[in-house]
Amino acid sequence: MTGTQVSELKTAHATGSREPAGILQPAGFPGLPAGWTTKWETFPDSDGTCTLFATQYQREDLKSLKSVRALIVLHGLGEHGGRYMHLPHYLKDTVDLIYCHDHRGHGRSQGPRGHIERFDAFAEDAGAVIRRLSDQLAREHAKSEVHLLGHSMGGLIALRVGILSPELPIASLIVTAPLLAVKAQVPALKKAAAALLTHVWGSLALDTGFDPSVLSRDKNVVDAYVSDRLVHGKMTSVFYSQMNAAMAATLAAVTSGNCEIKPPIEILVPLDDGLVDADKALFFSEGLKHTDKRLKVYEGFKHEIMNELGKEQVFEDIAEWITSHSALKPQVPSSTSGRS
Repeated sequence: MTGTQVSELKTAHATGSREPAGILQPAGFPGLPAGWTTKWETFPDSDGTCTLFATQYQREDLKSLKSVRALIVLHGLGEHGGRYMHLPHYLKDTVDLIYCHDHRGHGRSQGPRGHIERFDAFAEDAGAVIRRLSDQLAREHAKSEVHLLGHSMGGLIALRVGILSPELPIASLIVTAPLLAVKAQVPALKKAAAALLTHVWGSLALDTGFDPSVLSRDKNVVDAYVSDRLVHGKMTSVFYSQMNAAMAATLAAVTSGNCEIKPPIEILVPLDDGLVDADKALFFSEGLKHTDKRLKVYEGFKHEIMNELGKEQVFEDIAEWITSHSALKPQVPSSTSGRS
């Protein structure tokens, strides 16, 4: 992208291998499909306070394509874009490019771990990414479109993007296990302590006590998460307060009828989620006044539905949604090529 540092990585992504940046795929997970490569870039965040890192998975022949379908992925709390390396394997016939930046304070992006002064700064960063990628694709290809996918906290960020920036060129929106309320009840004493810390030491990062076993029934996913050096389990009282305010504002927008999200939206909800309150996602879906929305639920699935046993069905649902809401021609049948 213009004004950013871009460097191509070597791509020998065998199952379970480490890429040059040190990312470990869960055992048994696919690497990049044939004909795909990885690039990375760094760029300033939306308010110029720190530098963000992004990973871009793309077809090797991307520059030669007349039309390009892109997917921007917003990751969840404490994780990073490197955990989405398997998406091209499942979506290679649906999109030509998958872009995932590490939120500020996450992964290889700058910023204190688990801290943010304003939660909607995440949404502003995402909005800036959408604009830059859309503009770049428009310059380089005759036709292009951008779809947006957010998981967990990334799902909340995606919803904030839709609410705060309805003018953005988003062809469709997908949220998986969107963070609209936490499942576990926080003791009153901890809430009071968080409120106090917000005023006296709001930047103090504390361990969340997060249990990785709630992520997936796939033990390999949990093991890879635990050993991932780029994952963190920190959160400051200010972050906690800001996150709660963003969840409340998003639910209030639906309740009041003022949630004017324009892109077609698909909401994917695991019903055995021990981290995020699935009922709030169902409430949001039911209350959302939208002519083009779809709700899918997954019995027995834990929080990370794209990393779950049976994730193939999830990716089929995502691919079908993107394809059915695309203005571009369908994929040309080929082992390594796509739209022409």
